[in-house]
Amino acid sequence: MEIRFATLDDVEQLIVMRWTDAKEQDSSLDESSYTVFHEEYNNYLFEIILSDEHYVWVAEDDGSLTGQMSLKVSRGFPYPDQEQNVYAVITSAYTTPQYRERKILESIMDAVKQFKVEEAITLLYVSSEICCESAFFEKAGFTYSSAFLTHIDDHSNED
Repeated sequence: MEIRFATLDDVEQLIVMRWTDAKEQDSSLDESSYTVFHEEYNNYLFEIILSDEHYVWVAEDDGSLTGQMSLKVSRGFPYPDQEQNVYAVITSAYTTPQYRERKILESIMDAVKQFKVEEAITLLYVSSEICCESAFFEKAGFTYSSAFLTHIDDHSNED
């Protein structure tokens, strides 16, 4: 099993993984929406893989991707006589069903933690979108915190 950064050659497999994950979460997803999803996610992956702010790790076994985890890095405002804080959020994590008992995400998390040290990231947190994986993240050393204020823009009230 190889853990590495994703490349543009991985885009198609990453799209299939994301679609599979979405179908697991919502079995009512219609296959007819796959074409639109494919185009949107393809564009998104190209953007983030080429970005200096996003990082996508993949686990590869014999040419097939078996898991992935992505991270978005942000830099805080500089202050006089202080080091600039670097923050990162884990925005997605997924393992294919047939590899879930093989600790793939643990191996990817080890690479993320090493990256955190190398890049002097001062705060690493998990997006609420993937907190359904909370047991995994707690086992990896994450704890719940009330340190963040969140505003969710609800567009459902627009005219």
